[in-house]
Amino acid sequence: MDQGRMSGGTTARHTAFAAHSQHVITCLQFDDDKVVTGSDDTLIHVHDIKSGELRQELRGHESGVWCLQYEGNILVSGSADRSVRVWDLNSGQWQHVLRGHAAAVRCLQIRMKEKPRTDTDPRDVEDATTIQHHPLIISGSRDGQVRVWRLPKNEDDDRHENLEHHGLQDNPYFVRALCGHTETVRHLAGSGDMLASCSDDSTVRIWHVGTGELHHVLTGHSQRVSAIVVDDERNRIVSASLDSRVKVWDLQTGSCVFTLQGHELPVRFLALHREHLSSADDTTIWTWNLETGDRLQKLAIDARHVWGLQLDATRTIWGGSTAVHMQDRRTVESTCLISGLNSVWQVKSDEQRCVAAVQRGDETYVEIFSFDAAQGS
Repeated sequence: MDQGRMSGGTTARHTAFAAHSQHVITCLQFDDDKVVTGSDDTLIHVHDIKSGELRQELRGHESGVWCLQYEGNILVSGSADRSVRVWDLNSGQWQHVLRGHAAAVRCLQIRMKEKPRTDTDPRDVEDATTIQHHPLIISGSRDGQVRVWRLPKNEDDDRHENLEHHGLQDNPYFVRALCGHTETVRHLAGSGDMLASCSDDSTVRIWHVGTGELHHVLTGHSQRVSAIVVDDERNRIVSASLDSRVKVWDLQTGSCVFTLQGHELPVRFLALHREHLSSADDTTIWTWNLETGDRLQKLAIDARHVWGLQLDATRTIWGGSTAVHMQDRRTVESTCLISGLNSVWQVKSDEQRCVAAVQRGDETYVEIFSFDAAQGS
């Protein structure tokens, strides 16, 4: 443990621990208690976020883990072995294996049961097509499909592996396949009954989860759509593409509201906080006002590749080729949180912490920077 120097002369507590030997960490999620990481070594690790102690090693996938998400004690993971697994974090055991994708599972979401809004017309509350009555898993794959599954309940039969394969509808948790993309589905976004998916086929598709209906196909990018974020406040979606463009779309009409121009290289990452949007290519990070489409700031960065982009009320955080950086947007002062790395694979943050998965020397590490230490604790 050490103290990392931050902007303004304050410090942040820095801890690090080894994870997954020399393998790549492909996905991570954290909270105040734990860090959960998935790797190309087929394993999922659960570490204590304060001590770094390895609490659990989840074994079951037969190929690398590409994506994961947990809610409470339920964790869902997707793998290059074409399966989605549901785990109990209390026991560290897998409970269910959901099969049906024909290629690697690249992205997923857990959708918990949607509660009716108290300010909604009572007639709408009773409309079964607008309310999600059961927790769901949504998965996207290299096979171009998005699949919707019912999230198994705790009382469902333990350790169930259903052998549902292409076209066979005997899986008790399979709800429907959302078909239309012609290449790899890269990311999923959205909430409630709205789902957005983006693909290597250069499109974004907007779906009605409850019925499987396709609302819009957003066309306008000429290359892979690499990232999407949903702006719930303005009912918009933002897409970034390898064609160097960032587009803002109206979710109601499917029309393009803005094309944000400035990048000269492929845009790979987006981050959204309230009305502020940041977009990153390998040499610049732009910050935009989503209300107006105005450019607020251009930050030149020195990196062969950018891996991860995070945004909160005051900070922009990103991973470069060999370092993790942070900028205080109020002072425009940038800080290098850690340097001298061989690779940066994942960067995630919240208001209190930044968690990065990196390679130092020949080993893989999880680096944690606690910003709350800078508040005088």
